[in-house]
Amino acid sequence: MPASRSGAKDAVELEKLVGTEINCRITKLDVLDEDVVVDRRVVLEEQARGVTEARRKAMKEGDVLPGTVRTLMPYGAFVDLGGVDGLLHISDISHSRVSKSEDALSSGRSFR
Repeated sequence: MPASRSGAKDAVELEKLVGTEINCRITKLDVLDEDVVVDRRVVLEEQARGVTEARRKAMKEGDVLPGTVRTLMPYGAFVDLGGVDGLLHISDISHSRVSKSEDALSSGRSFR
């Protein structure tokens, strides 16, 4: 398994995989040369998409959800709603006028 397809972000994470059972997809199989190449990252990405899709289907208009501010922009903030990012427009941050999103929010702050 190439390190780039392991799903691990660094060498320490990669070392933790040694001796553990993981799910992989075979990307190359050469029986004559006894060469097998597997890909774990594609399996992890499919699982993450499934979780995100399930979360999106569970959401409906009008829901009140907890979130964490991920990024502040001049026009608002991107909020993590449990695996799905949403845009909180600057006009929806407060009942009073907010000229900069940083005036009312900070990155990493959780709210409901």
